[in-house]
Amino acid sequence: MARQANKNSGTVRVWYAAGSTNPSAVKPIWPVGFHDIDQEKLTRAERDEYRNAYKRKTIRYRSGEEVNREELDTSFSLIPERKKPSGPQPLMNFGGSWTIVTAETRRLLKDLKPGRLRFDPVEVLNAARTAPLWEGADLHIMQVLTCRREVLIEESYGIGKKRLDITPDGTDVFMIHSIDRHDALVVAPPERGGAEMWLDDRLMGALFMSDRVATALKAAKLTRGWSLKRCVVKAVH
Repeated sequence: MARQANKNSGTVRVWYAAGSTNPSAVKPIWPVGFHDIDQEKLTRAERDEYRNAYKRKTIRYRSGEEVNREELDTSFSLIPERKKPSGPQPLMNFGGSWTIVTAETRRLLKDLKPGRLRFDPVEVLNAARTAPLWEGADLHIMQVLTCRREVLIEESYGIGKKRLDITPDGTDVFMIHSIDRHDALVVAPPERGGAEMWLDDRLMGALFMSDRVATALKAAKLTRGWSLKRCVVKAVH
């Protein structure tokens, strides 16, 4: 049974990065190997092996488990015949799974020390894979290595009721529908002294952060792509 929210926590603030799970925010940029032109070269068995391995590592990524560089997708390219997106933005979603940040965002977050993060450099190519998509861009995959199930799902009107999947431990996974609204998610107060950036694996790896981190991003004008939405913070028993 879900814990019952009964009291507003006062001045504690938590923010949800809607850009981390918004399907419409996903750039038309996929890992090299994932495109149709790559998959059609494989046998059926090879395609199945690739897709199963891809699913396993994205589940780990969305759960805050560290994915080694050897397993990461670090080469991406624009989907053929798709328009080059504006960018690079401070935060971007590639392939519906990977969170990509610019050098400016990476430096700020490393200075803030908001908990365990890992950054791995990536290359992003044009559709022909002959040149960088954005000349001179210094981009990294960001891994948020903390997972906390603090969202009160039954209290949050912004979460769909249909189960989409289950986590490896058998917990239901849902999608956040109200991605453009403040106060659509209700969360328990974060543990004092804990990480200030974390994921919730029950919500497709949705990214959350403290007010300190959100304020720093706003002050540095690095919020484009994050789509920060305020959460309701309520004490629970």
